Amino acid sequence: MDLFGKIERDSRHHNIILVLGREIEQVAYDGYLSDTITNDKKRKESPLHDYLDQAKGLAPPI
Repeated sequence: MDLFGKIERDSRHHNIILVLGREIEQVAYDGYLSDTITNDKKRKESPLHDYLDQAKGLAPPI
């Protein structure tokens, strides 16, 4: 959440949406992908659905 706060305050980032708001104990960046969304490029829903499906596999909060 500390890193999220830094990114959120960074003027280079806009319209940030918190999708999953909980701390995780195990880093899971294997195969991490990122992209930007602009007015010229319409958002496709399938990457978001793929992310949410992967997030379901995270360990539940304690």
